[in-house]
Amino acid sequence: MDNRQRPLMTRPEGKPQEEKKKKKQKLYPNRPWLIDPLVIFMPGVFPWQKKDEDERKYHLYLKNIEFHNIDLVLLIIVVMLCALGLLMMFSASYAWAINATKDNNGEYYVVRQAIFVGVGFLIILFLSSKFFDYHMLRSMAVTYTILIGSMGLVAMVLVKGIGDDANGAQRWLQLGGFRFQPSEMLKLALIIFLSRLLSKYSECLGKGSEHSKEILVIIGWLIVVGTCAVLMYKEPHLSGMIIICIIGVFMLFISEVRLSKFLPICAAGIFGGAAMVMHKYNEGGYVADRINGWMYTWDPENRDIAWQTRNSLIAIGSGGWWGLGLGNSRQKFLYLPESHNDFVFSIVCEELGLMTGIAVIVAFVCFAIKGFAIAWNAPDRYGMLMAAGITGHLIVQVILNIAVVSNGMPNTGISLPFFSYGGSAVLIQLTEVGLLFNISKQRYVRPDQKSRS
Repeated sequence: MDNRQRPLMTRPEGKPQEEKKKKKQKLYPNRPWLIDPLVIFMPGVFPWQKKDEDERKYHLYLKNIEFHNIDLVLLIIVVMLCALGLLMMFSASYAWAINATKDNNGEYYVVRQAIFVGVGFLIILFLSSKFFDYHMLRSMAVTYTILIGSMGLVAMVLVKGIGDDANGAQRWLQLGGFRFQPSEMLKLALIIFLSRLLSKYSECLGKGSEHSKEILVIIGWLIVVGTCAVLMYKEPHLSGMIIICIIGVFMLFISEVRLSKFLPICAAGIFGGAAMVMHKYNEGGYVADRINGWMYTWDPENRDIAWQTRNSLIAIGSGGWWGLGLGNSRQKFLYLPESHNDFVFSIVCEELGLMTGIAVIVAFVCFAIKGFAIAWNAPDRYGMLMAAGITGHLIVQVILNIAVVSNGMPNTGISLPFFSYGGSAVLIQLTEVGLLFNISKQRYVRPDQKSRS
């Protein structure tokens, strides 16, 4: 047979190539994850995820989410708070830095803090980009890794010879030249875990749900929150324990659990927390000193244990309405311990006056409004719970810090977000802000609206 008469084995044009392209289509076409390894944490990637009904539904839902611009108002608020925080932390830390460093380096603390803030904004840049999606944290593997890893680090702090002791409490880990507080990480880990738990089993909570299923979800919530609170109590880190419990109760409340079950939990939590505090008080030590210093601040016999609180009140009072002027604080010259950390708000009031202190509070109120608005407009229940949990955490710390420096509650070592010195704290706080930005960018678009546009 002549070669010229042999039929040519040619592929039909178009069809196989089109089929190949269809096979290569990305699971989430709106997101540029072809080269991003984090896509493996999204629902619907692995075969076992596709078999899971909850994962399958979530995957189909997320295909209709689109990215928009970040919340610029929130960005301006955060930048302003961080800028003022660095300025005031520098002023408050100058004398302490000269006293603490061998070369009398007054910029020691502010330079380190500025580096952490810079790294924090790089984290925000990544978390608010299209290369990251907060739904990646919803993966069971990611959620439990973050939670168990954070719990493990806090447990390591309790081991003698590993955890660093300071002021009667064991709260820090030293890795190389970096000293950090794992409890800060645990707060965010708890928010991530509870967002997944309370969103995944949302049908088991509230009116219309089975009481037995609701009780099971509450038991799971109680085990995790209780374990975190006990770890904080053992350090001891009573302020951290209080914040953990408030975060847990707040997130359970907004998940619409029945009041008949919620109120007894609150009552039991308040009773249990009070019992723990009274137990520490009866043991004596720094907890008893701080409670006595709060109740009897100006008694002559409490001069030493109430020294910090007394000088904080003197700083706030001496500033008057408009302050002594930037850099003109007197209490920061080694009179007020931790003036650059937990008590930086006192120096704000002393140097810039009560009016600036009120302005800082108003800025945090604006932050809270924007944060809860992001939660309200979140594309799904998971995002709503995460945004509300993050906002609630940061605002609770603001309220408790200002209560401490004004002697509204015992001195418990709570930092002021974006102002107080502390690398691990500011990194976690800015990470939380980055997650807020990511949630604010996402909108759910119904398929019928998508086809019209």
